[in-house]
Amino acid sequence: MSFFNSLPIRISLAIIGGILYGLLTHALVLTLDLPPQAAIGAAFFVSLLYVGSRLLILFSGVDTPYYSKERKGSPYENTAFNQTAQWVGKFYHYHDLFLF
Repeated sequence: MSFFNSLPIRISLAIIGGILYGLLTHALVLTLDLPPQAAIGAAFFVSLLYVGSRLLILFSGVDTPYYSKERKGSPYENTAFNQTAQWVGKFYHYHDLFLF
């Protein structure tokens, strides 16, 4: 599992996932007969949210099931940010296992 836990793989998956979710959002908005400009805007917004949340988890310094490095402890131990990062990291971990 160390290959799947490497930083370049996680960044690549974040970018690929952002593109795919952007395309899915674009198709859904066009299916609702909304203007193409709204579809492009919604797709861009969803892509940014997806990639941004993934990169935040990666570079936050919190060990999560999504990405963990050998660290000497985190300054975020027992905080709301750490608990949220753990939950989101676990969700992303299972999401990636299911999709890829």
